[in-house]
Amino acid sequence: MLSDRMHIWGNQVILIKDFNDILDSSEKRGGRPRTKGYFRVFTDFLIHNSLVDVGFKGRIWTWANYWDGLGLIEERLDRTFVNHLWILMYNAAGLSHNPNKSSGHMMLLLDTKTNTFYHKKRFIFYQRWLNCSRVTDIVVRL
Repeated sequence: MLSDRMHIWGNQVILIKDFNDILDSSEKRGGRPRTKGYFRVFTDFLIHNSLVDVGFKGRIWTWANYWDGLGLIEERLDRTFVNHLWILMYNAAGLSHNPNKSSGHMMLLLDTKTNTFYHKKRFIFYQRWLNCSRVTDIVVRL
């Protein structure tokens, strides 16, 4: 689906939205824990479309249910993913998570001209990447 849209939008891809999902357990505090298998569909989507997280400045949690005590759940649901062509065009870009008093979600602000250091998501190598024929081509291009 995303690859079909690239023909319309162009080759530089940016997705900013509430994905309503997390990539690993470190992006959630409170509530029921999730198994490793839970994250596979989301990570496969990113891998298939060659998307990376742009990182951020501010609190890690972009959503909270604001319950009291043990019922509190916080997660990083809202985020920005880009492909390598977008990064080449906007290499100084930075994303900030800003409080929003009218919603449980943080407001995301993308500045394409910043030189401020932003927290970058740690790199995680997925063993299954070795089974993908495109991996070598992507690494060579970067």
